[in-house]
Amino acid sequence: TTTQEDSIAWELSADGGSAWDPFPADDVWHQFASAGTDLLWKSTHSYATPGVNPACSDVGIQWLCSYASIESIVDVGNDQGRQVRIAWQRSGHDYPGSSSPITDYVIYRRIDELPAAARPYPAVRSDRALAWESSDQSRFYPPGDWDFVEVLPACCEDEYATVVPTLADSTIAGGMYYTTFFVRALTDAPDVYFDSGCSVDNLAPAVPGGLAVNYTVVSGNELSWEASEDEDFQHFRVYRDDNEEFEPSPENLIHMTIDVAWLDPDGTPLHHYKVTALDHAGNESDAASPESVTGVEEPAIPARFALHRSAPNPIRSGAEIAYDVPADGGEVTLTVYDVAGRRVRILVDGPQTAGRKSATWDGRDDRGNVVGSGVYYCRLGAPGYEQGIKITVLR
Repeated sequence: TTTQEDSIAWELSADGGSAWDPFPADDVWHQFASAGTDLLWKSTHSYATPGVNPACSDVGIQWLCSYASIESIVDVGNDQGRQVRIAWQRSGHDYPGSSSPITDYVIYRRIDELPAAARPYPAVRSDRALAWESSDQSRFYPPGDWDFVEVLPACCEDEYATVVPTLADSTIAGGMYYTTFFVRALTDAPDVYFDSGCSVDNLAPAVPGGLAVNYTVVSGNELSWEASEDEDFQHFRVYRDDNEEFEPSPENLIHMTIDVAWLDPDGTPLHHYKVTALDHAGNESDAASPESVTGVEEPAIPARFALHRSAPNPIRSGAEIAYDVPADGGEVTLTVYDVAGRRVRILVDGPQTAGRKSATWDGRDDRGNVVGSGVYYCRLGAPGYEQGIKITVLR
C-alpha cells in the first residue's frame, strides 16, 4: 500500500533480487512467482506529463510465509494443568483467490519421553511448551515421532488460536517439561501442504576468500573474490565506507550479487570495502577485507572534469561526492542547493590539482544547521564545465 502521486511502478523480490515481480499498490494480497527468504523492493518513477513529479510519501509492505508461523504457546491458567493455547499466523496461501487455497490447519504434538513425575500420576502444575521454529517449508514431518492433536478449518483469518493438551506438567520437583508442536496447512490436494516445523539453520556461510580491489580511478573500482562453496549460498553483499575500520551495516551496504566480481562505478581511492556471504536462511558470514589492493600508488589522470553520483543516496547523516579534475587543474566550485535554487552549502571553492577528488556533505547548511528531509542538488562548476546531481535526504 502506498500514498503516491502520478506514475510509480512497484516491484518486489523474495529471493534477494535474483527475480523481480510487479506488484500493484492496491492493498490486496498477491503471490510471488519466485519464493524465497530475502525480501527487497524497488520503485520506478515515470513522468506522465511535463511538470508533474511522481512522488511517494508512504509505503507499507506486509508478507506471509507459505507455512503457518507459530507465534506463541502459553499456559492456560486455572485449568488443572496440561493445556496450552497455541497461536499462529496464517499461511501465505490462506487468502481469497489463492492458487493453492488452504482448507484446514492440523496441529501435531511430538511424542517425547515423559518425566518421572508424570508416570503414572502427574503433579498438577502450570504447563509450559516450546514452539518448533521454522524458516522453510517442508513436505515431510520434522524430525521425531508425532501425534495428531486437532484440526481447524481455514477461514482467511490473519491469526488462529486454539487450546491443545500437553502430556505432562512442569513441577518444582521434576523441573521443566517441554512440549513441541508444529502446524500443517492443508490444501484440497492431498499431496500439497505446508509445515511450520523443520530444523533451524543458524550456521553462517564461510567468509569470502581472495577479496581484491583494483582502484582504476577513471572507470571506478574493480572488486573480485572467490566463489562460495556453501550449498545454501544465496548471494554476496558488498559494503563501502571511507573509514578503513568500518563495520558493515545497512547504511554502508551498496551492492548485492551472486557473481564473484563487481565494478563500483562511483568508487574512489578514498573508499574501503568489505564483502560478506548470505545463505537462504538469512545467516550472514563475517566480513572479508581486501587481501590485495592495486592501482592506488599511481592513479590515472582524468581526461576531463566530471561529477559522480553521491554515495550513499538517499542519505541520513552524510554523503561523499566524488569529482574528477583533468591534468591542467583549475578553479572548482561544488555547491549544494535546495529545490527552490537557494544555496545551502559550499563544499569546494578554489583551485584544484589533477586527479579524482572527493568532498563530504554532512547534511548541514553553511550555518551548521541540519537540513530537513527532501531533494537537494549538488552542482560542480569548473572552466568549461557545469554539471549537477540530485541528493535525497531522509530524516
